[in-house]
Amino acid sequence: MQGRQSFQLTCPRAGEQKNECRALHQKPRCKTPVYCCNQKLEYAETYKYLGYYLHEHLSHKKTVDTLSSSAQRSFGRIVNIFKSLKNMGIKTFETLYFSYVTPISTYGSAVWGFQEQHEPQILQNRVGRFFLGVNKFTPVAATSIELDWMNPRFSRWIEMVRYRNRLVNMDPCRLPVRIYNWEKSLNHKGWVKDVQFIMQYCNLEYDVELTNECDLDMLSTKLLKMNRDKWWVEAHNKPKLRTFVKIHDTEFTQVLVKKNLSRKHRSLIAKFKCGVLPIALETGRYTDVPEAKRTCKLCSDNAVETEEHFLTACSALSHIRTRFKNELNEVENLDNMTGIEKMKRMMATDMIKISSRMLECMFEERKELMYEDAIEGDEDDDAPTLPGTQHEQQEQMN
Repeated sequence: MQGRQSFQLTCPRAGEQKNECRALHQKPRCKTPVYCCNQKLEYAETYKYLGYYLHEHLSHKKTVDTLSSSAQRSFGRIVNIFKSLKNMGIKTFETLYFSYVTPISTYGSAVWGFQEQHEPQILQNRVGRFFLGVNKFTPVAATSIELDWMNPRFSRWIEMVRYRNRLVNMDPCRLPVRIYNWEKSLNHKGWVKDVQFIMQYCNLEYDVELTNECDLDMLSTKLLKMNRDKWWVEAHNKPKLRTFVKIHDTEFTQVLVKKNLSRKHRSLIAKFKCGVLPIALETGRYTDVPEAKRTCKLCSDNAVETEEHFLTACSALSHIRTRFKNELNEVENLDNMTGIEKMKRMMATDMIKISSRMLECMFEERKELMYEDAIEGDEDDDAPTLPGTQHEQQEQMN
């Protein structure tokens, strides 16, 4: 087109609804006018085709933002179902999530799924927090380990490889196969190189020629293991999760969510394990209290109110521990264990139901004691200061 001022398109099927020119190009935008049926077409930044936005600079951002917005609305439907039932198990919740939300957020990901996209991960984090019943300050590593869901980016990688397997069984004369072979011959960075990187990243053999299918089961297994290793390393680097990494059982997955707990009990256990239960160690973060001064206000031990102190050592809550002691010891004797060993054992599958009821009683007792202390403190502050000795002050008050 060099040296020409314009070019003519003779396309009788171009109607009024498609009267804009969609050109995919690098910066700067081409200034050559385009005509179709003697009508000048205007350039457009994006062009929507089958739900995918083709951007003039081949950016996927508008597509990802649109899909994420739609997926969030679909998640709202799941929230309504969840609240109408008051509670549901993890299998039902996962079925709804992977049927209602995931197909929308990953639509067309076989094309655009290689690059890191934050919106799908943010949405999945929100869904996980909702089911566990924890707040937005909960570390992502903890919720991801508890739910054991695949990273959205890895899920998109699997879709890319799955589509590559479809090309193997496709007629070589079809356009997708011809485009694949054309891009392969260029040896430039693109979709073919991205799929090759995915297979090499997982240490799997990859045939650039469309002769053999890739093993999707092996790919999923390797990516899931990488996903778990990544979150576990991140959990060790989070100060808030210092208790979580000590008491979480790495031999089993979804211990908490697979147990048939009520929504309240699941939320309490999740908050306790993830370090966001509102005890002094956590609330002191938001009031800039030094960690050494976040002491327990219920007992006189002058100890920092950690999860271990709250559950196993606080003397003000010892009567509740005594009440549940026999029930816990029927499963396994905990008397000779350290605090961390007790907590790890209590979070196991066969004890977690008892532990959730005990934790509920202890937390309710803590709230009542803290409320009584607050009321007494307000009464002391409102009392008038009287002159004279203590005996004279008492007589004047009487």
